[in-house]
Order: sequence, then structure tokens, then C-alpha cells
Amino acid sequence: MIVIRHRLYQALLGGVAIVLGLVFLGTKLVAYYTRWNDDLGISVFNGKLPVIPQYDQIADPSRGSLILDTEVPDPVQDASENTSNESASTFTAAPTGSSGSLQEFSPEWNNKSTWPQWSKHQKPTDSSQATTTNRISHERLDRHVHSILNFRDEWPYQRVSCPAGIAERYQNLQDTEDNSQVRYFFALNPYEALDALPRLMSSIVETVKYLGAKHCAISIVDGGSEDGTWEVLNALKPFLDKMGVRYFLATSGHKILDGGDTSQEPLANLRNKALQPLKAEEVEPLHALAGKYSPKAVVVFLDDIAMCPEDILELVFQHVNQGAHMTCAFDWILNGTVFRDVWESRSLAGNTFFEIPHDGSLSGSDDMFFDDRQNKPRYDSFLPLQVYSCWGGMVTLNAVALAEDTIRFRPAEQTDADCDMGEPMLLAKDLYSQGLGKILAVPSVNVAYSDHEATKTKQIRGYVGDHVKTLNQKLDEYETVQWQTAPPDMIKCLSHSDQLAWTEWTEST
Repeated sequence: MIVIRHRLYQALLGGVAIVLGLVFLGTKLVAYYTRWNDDLGISVFNGKLPVIPQYDQIADPSRGSLILDTEVPDPVQDASENTSNESASTFTAAPTGSSGSLQEFSPEWNNKSTWPQWSKHQKPTDSSQATTTNRISHERLDRHVHSILNFRDEWPYQRVSCPAGIAERYQNLQDTEDNSQVRYFFALNPYEALDALPRLMSSIVETVKYLGAKHCAISIVDGGSEDGTWEVLNALKPFLDKMGVRYFLATSGHKILDGGDTSQEPLANLRNKALQPLKAEEVEPLHALAGKYSPKAVVVFLDDIAMCPEDILELVFQHVNQGAHMTCAFDWILNGTVFRDVWESRSLAGNTFFEIPHDGSLSGSDDMFFDDRQNKPRYDSFLPLQVYSCWGGMVTLNAVALAEDTIRFRPAEQTDADCDMGEPMLLAKDLYSQGLGKILAVPSVNVAYSDHEATKTKQIRGYVGDHVKTLNQKLDEYETVQWQTAPPDMIKCLSHSDQLAWTEWTEST
């Protein structure tokens, strides 16, 4: 009897051990499966949105953005880094120019003979050995360059996961012409964007490789960054030149800040400067891009966002195949729960994408396109829809109108006094005035302003591949937009959260 009881105890303990082992193994398999999905850019989107967190917000109408009382965590960084102690006394400072004019980058500081030698897969253990440049150590700069040029390498920075490959959907965007005309022109105005560069620039570089480097150009005008942004961008130049992409790089003496300080430069001016390579001074007006650019060239303007190559490609795909004049992504804050560019975006009903009451609260932010009955079902189904104005962190525009100054970025003028519009609304207004009012918003393209935010946004809103037929190289009947040629009769002005008003569109032209 004692022997039988002993064996029963052994069997029971063995069974418990087996169960615990299976639970442990199951947990590990789930973790590995989730990580594998993340690496492939497979989202866990289920169509259900979380409750919007409560916070105090202040409207900054001059930038058309929201300022939160708490900051969203930044991507995980190397704990050994301490850029605050990096000295700028030994090397040439970033060019600013006494008059605040556009300055070309100086490579004088970039003496790689002083850089520490270490393998690209070797993680440095002693940051004190790093030689400093203006504002960033050589080791950290090298890690950024490595991360940007190696799209699939998750070391040394954690970034929002992206699909490992590019869908068949975008094959027709590849330019097969033998000529070297630029068809895709990427424009950026980064400011203090060091943490965003690994995913931002790596996605651009990967997209350029896919589209064909000789048919792409990248134009960057840094907005006076002091965190090492322009050093990293300058260090990329020899690699991009070798790829064959046209790479234009400059910095402004003014910072990208709004207000009355004379040392600050409006963002509209910096955006126009980023477009300057489109405009050849030696040719007459109406130069059709001077032969260096395809007449079908598309400008892709990007903010300091975290996104994937498929986000860029889907935006361009929709722009080209819908025959749009401007196409926008959707940018999100608060872990993908609140649309960020609500201040400068208007639906075809002339209203904000979601209702903003006089108290400026965002209580209605989960009811997008609440009064646009025609387009709300399209938004809810992640189908592209026509809007009056938008930005969304990333836009595409036809290059010809920008190259010939038919359309340009501009601040408000006296003729706009009836409605103190933000810059994207002014751009939309000018597009409609020129008969270029095919402005499109693409709900399947969702981006954010940090890798942490972008990861949460992709989990909630989904990846592009979750919402489109990736094998379709043409638009189907559901995707195709039926364009409305006329703008809304009335546009809501939202210059301040406590100043809401409607104005007739015709009065503001």
C-alpha cells in the first residue's frame, strides 16, 4: 500500500511538472509568435479602439497641432549614451549663417580617421572612448547610419516593425524607363529629429531602392537642429550618392519655430526651400521640370514620422491611380487614439474630421467624419476618400505645379483675413483655386511621431496590408473615388479653440 501511494505521489508530481512545462512552453511560443508577427509587420488589429485617455490640451493654432501635458515615451535608446556632455568646441559647428540664409552643410568635422574602429555588429561597451563631433559622438552617429542603411537589422535601435518585403501591388510604380529622369522627389524639413531618423530614413532609403535610385531624389533642409540630426544626414550623403539617388542637403539659419521671434522661420519657407532643386534657374518659366524630372513626377513630403515603406508606396499608389492632386496619410497621437492634424484638416462637409466644441476638448475624437455621410462609410472601411484639406504627417503632390510656382507653401496673407487658416488649409484653398482640388485622404496609411507611438498605432489601426488587396496592381471599384469638383460652400475656421466660425469658401479666395 505504501509503495502504491508513493507511486501515485510520483505520478501526480510528474503530471504537475508536465502541465507547468507545457504552460511555460506555450507562453514562450506565444511570445515568439508575436515577435515573429511584429518582425513581419503583421498587426493585431481587431477593429476595436481603446478608450481615449484623459488629459489637458492646449491648442497651438499657429502650428495646427496639439501640445499635451505629458510626453509620450521615446524609443528605447542606449542607456550608456549621454549626449548632454558631448562637446562642440573641437569641431566645426553646424552652419547657421549670420543672416539666417540657407547654408550648405560643411563636411569639415567629418574626419573618420578619428573614429573608433569597431565591428558593425559589436556593441560598444565604453562610451567614454567615443570622440565627439558637434553634438553627437562618432559611435552614436555610426550606429544611426548603420540602422538607416540596414532596413531589416533591428540593432542598435528598437523601431516600429515593418513588413519584410514589398507587396506586388506596387510593381507598376517602378520606373522602367531607360532615362534617368526623377519621378519621385522626397522632401523633408527635420528638426531635432535624431530619434526618428533610424526608421524614417531607413524607410525612405528602402523605398528608393525599390522604386529605382536613379529615378528618385531626396531634398532635405534641416530646420536648425542641435541634437545631431544634420550630422547624421550629412554622413549619409556618400552612401546615397553611391546608390545613384540625387541627394540635396542644406540647413537653415533659422529654427522651425512659430512666433514673433525674428530668429525663427515659418515652416512654409523651409518647405519651399526643400523644393528648390525642382526649380532650375537657367530655364524659362513653364520649364516642365527642365528635363531632369519626369512630367509625372510626384513630391512626397514627410514630417519627422515613424512609418514603413508600404505607407509611402500606398500613398503614392493611391495618388497616381486615383489621379489625385494631393494625397494625405493619417497621423495619430495618444497611442493611436486621436487624429493629430485635426486643426488643419477639413472634410468635404467643410468641417473638422471630428467635432471640436467651443471648449476645445477632444471628446468627439472617436467619431471621425461625423457629418460627412457620403465619406464616413468609406473611412470606416479604410477606403480612400476625398477631403477639402489634410496633411497627416505625410503627403504627395504633383511636382509640376510646385516646380513652376503655380502652387507654393505660404503663410496667411491679408486676403485670407476672413479666415485665419493653417498652412495646409491655405494650400488646399490655392489648389482648388487652380482647379486642382482632387485631394485625397487614405485611412489605410497610419503614422505617428515616434516609434513607440507608431507601434501602438499599427496595433490599433493596422498596417497597410491589413486593409488593401496586396496582389491587386490596379484599383478595384470600391477603392475608386468619385471626385467632387467644387469645394464645400462653407469652411469651418478654427484659429483658436475658443473661436469657432464658418466662412463661405468663395469669400476667402
